[in-house]
Amino acid sequence: MAKLFNTEKAAQGKALEEVHEKLRILEDGVKEFYFVEKSPDHVHAEKLGMLDIMMVGHLVAFKAQEEVLGVKIIDPEKNPFIASWIQDLIQLPMVKETLPPHDNMVGLL
Repeated sequence: MAKLFNTEKAAQGKALEEVHEKLRILEDGVKEFYFVEKSPDHVHAEKLGMLDIMMVGHLVAFKAQEEVLGVKIIDPEKNPFIASWIQDLIQLPMVKETLPPHDNMVGLL
């Protein structure tokens, strides 16, 4: 992800392709091993797993990163499962309460 902050457009484009490929690999693995039902629809605050918590920690700032960088990091067309999972996690009251405000994240980046 850090490579996305490169100001050179060609390097940033290559880094974005790498991120999308890694997200695809993550998505394939998560579908196979984590979500037996093949759907993140069972995300509930009472039953968050370690992987859910790690996803929140690593990927919920993607909207601020997209805004700052001007690129689409989590693309629902390329990674529909990851995009849906992250959106479900972000909607949980417990997660909403712990996230820093969007404007603060943008300012930080």
